[in-house]
Amino acid sequence: MPENIADEHFEKLLQIFEQYVGTSHLKLRKHELYKNLEMAAAKLGFKSTQELVDNLIKSNGTEGIDSLIEYFTVGETYFFRHKECFDIINSDILPKLAETARNEGRNELNIWCAACSSGEEPYSLAMLLDNAGLLQGSQTKINLYASDINQEFLRRAEEGIYSEWSFRELPEDYLHKYLKPLGKNRYELEPRICKKVKFFSHNLLSPEYPAIPFPKQDIILCRNVLIYFNKKQIHGIFNKFQTLLRDEGWLLTSPAEVSADPQCHFEPVNCSGVYFYRKMRPELEQPVPVHVPAAKTRPPRQQPKAAERPPEALLRQSKPKPATVPAVEEKKRSQQLSSSELLKMAKDRKAKVSPALAACIARCCADAGQLELALHWSNVAIHEDNLNPETHYLHAQILRENGEVEAALRELKNVLFLNPDYIAGYFTSGMLQLKNGGRKEALRNLRNAEKLLSKLDDSLEVAGCEGITVRNMRETITKIISQ
Repeated sequence: MPENIADEHFEKLLQIFEQYVGTSHLKLRKHELYKNLEMAAAKLGFKSTQELVDNLIKSNGTEGIDSLIEYFTVGETYFFRHKECFDIINSDILPKLAETARNEGRNELNIWCAACSSGEEPYSLAMLLDNAGLLQGSQTKINLYASDINQEFLRRAEEGIYSEWSFRELPEDYLHKYLKPLGKNRYELEPRICKKVKFFSHNLLSPEYPAIPFPKQDIILCRNVLIYFNKKQIHGIFNKFQTLLRDEGWLLTSPAEVSADPQCHFEPVNCSGVYFYRKMRPELEQPVPVHVPAAKTRPPRQQPKAAERPPEALLRQSKPKPATVPAVEEKKRSQQLSSSELLKMAKDRKAKVSPALAACIARCCADAGQLELALHWSNVAIHEDNLNPETHYLHAQILRENGEVEAALRELKNVLFLNPDYIAGYFTSGMLQLKNGGRKEALRNLRNAEKLLSKLDDSLEVAGCEGITVRNMRETITKIISQ
């Protein structure tokens, strides 16, 4: 057999892998799929790669799929990945959860790291909590659990031995406190930290609930894995998380992944650009909103004081709602106002206006070069409708025009969090990162835009990029990538 897979076999294999492990990213990697199967066939004792392929297809994946997991799952991670997330968990989320537990007569908190890969994420939490004195001698016991589908990853996690590459974001004092050098770029994690995490095998796509020895969890971390699942699979995963979390428990995904399933009782909480989901109580039991301040290590946005966003705007207790007929009509009326009328309205900063009108005023002020007023009104629009990606995108554009590139990039993360298919968000992020010297991250965002553009007709105008067609944007991206 040539070094490839017959088309009919390839499509069937993709269906099998997506069903069992959700690796839908393989759809663009036919040759890579064959190479991985070739390695697996040799290791597992098959006479040929074709024999392995035939076995998988004949059994529809029920035989041998578990043995192939290590060849088709991604394990790139490192300690304290997105450190601001850990800071918020430690300084704000855990103290509130501990207080709630004590009020309910509980003295334990449970944290589960789903899809933990080789263990860097749960061990980061263990080090953080130990350093804060929350693992020993605390009134509230914290149980750390971690799971993954890949048995090889779990073996490495339990071994607790890592290379320097895994420590590229580790604080210097943690390195000396919790790691012992073994030579040849290898370090051993402090055994008492290893013992704090209980690892187990679990497939997030399994119809069964994970075999965790506790009924409810207070925090679930599921980061950098949902991108491999389709919408139906994500819906099933969120439903399980909802069942396993306590009321007011927290779920953390990655910023660039997905927004909460609208059918699940989660509310998004924006903590200075870091999104958490909080499981809401039943409607009749809604508690008083809890303010979750931003992590202290994250620099504040540099915006004019008049345009600062009220913190309560980040904690709205509602889920995204479809536009109502009155809202659509209000938007139409707002767009019919002349520039002079909008600029006149902009001067009254205390005026009560709809989110649609506030966005129109902000756009008009930006076009007129009145960026301070534009920032104020885009903040007002977000305050009134903070789950609208178009409003966040407008705010990011105004920040960019005002020279606040880092703040604009943070706002664009909000855009992509709320709508992972927002092409303009990826394209603008990529162009800003390219200008900022971050070519690797820029290319990642531009390729994401390119994939989404491939599904559209060349003549269409890209939403959010006035006057730019699908063809124009794709040609621009191709030119940048080829440089």
